[in-house]
Amino acid sequence: MTITPTFLAGFEARAEHVRENEYARLAASENIWWDLVAKKRPSVTKKEIITFLFQSAMIEDTGDGGNIGYDEIAAAYTEIENRTAARGLRIQKQKMEDMLNGVVGGEALNEAEEWNTAMGSYMAYWPQKKVADYIKNAHTLSLATAYDGKAFFATDHPLHPNDVARGTYSNLLTGAGTYDISSAVTDAQALTNLGKVRTHLATIKMPNGVDPRYLRIAGILCGPSLALRVGGLLDSKVIAKDGGSGGGSADVAGYISRLGVKKVIECDELAGFESDTTYFVIAQQAESSPMGAIIYQEREAFSVNNYGPMTDAILGRQDVFEWQLKGRNAVSGGHPFLLFKVKAT
Repeated sequence: MTITPTFLAGFEARAEHVRENEYARLAASENIWWDLVAKKRPSVTKKEIITFLFQSAMIEDTGDGGNIGYDEIAAAYTEIENRTAARGLRIQKQKMEDMLNGVVGGEALNEAEEWNTAMGSYMAYWPQKKVADYIKNAHTLSLATAYDGKAFFATDHPLHPNDVARGTYSNLLTGAGTYDISSAVTDAQALTNLGKVRTHLATIKMPNGVDPRYLRIAGILCGPSLALRVGGLLDSKVIAKDGGSGGGSADVAGYISRLGVKKVIECDELAGFESDTTYFVIAQQAESSPMGAIIYQEREAFSVNNYGPMTDAILGRQDVFEWQLKGRNAVSGGHPFLLFKVKAT
């Protein structure tokens, strides 16, 4: 069979349909969580300079008046350079021409459908893959530098990046057993430890170093084993008391309600990560912040172009058709006070 433009148009339309359906399926899946911790930002150039504004303004009592203080808005900057992500498919021309089970180009159709199914889902998954990689390594300064010059997860972030005298805060909580909510501790102790995390968030101040930021736990991001443990714990109404308190049971519904955890997000990317005891806490303001805790920057959305031996001399000599999937994007840190790493052991 001679490959005609009509045949190629139909072939590509079928491949695109498969790709788009698979993308939509995975994008709507309950397994996609990256947009709960990251905000997507468009990009128009190779490198973007992201501006973070900070103000330490407070209304002050000026007595009889005439002593007005003035404020200046400070800024910190992060440079995010987009990188190319790509993959390709090659199919021999003979597979497009030959029949398989009565279908012209049947073998090529099967290969194209398989590849486009995989790429459709991977286009939807790519932001999550990059966000997961980022948060798993964001305690390392060289891999994830925040706008204040610290590692994204650090114990000494300045409240005001340009005025360290106003104090610091930690979005990296550590301490053997202090914040452990795994099955290594009792239910009662796990709830107590989760309360310590909530209390820590509540102590974090605004850039002026005085007023509270009112951070609360919006969600817990963790691996599968910990998700089962924590999800069951937060659904409890009654738990066993610790042995030291005389045994029996305790009504914890009110305490759990005060903890205010809205979601336990099961993240398969964290399976086995740091002994399955580390978890990440999403602060409530992450939902409303225009920057978010993590930035997913997109310069070019993923798209697929196809080439063939009729239009490309090299492919003509090789007798192959080629499909190229490309996109340009990057992941970087946003506001560190919107995401906390809790290393329990």
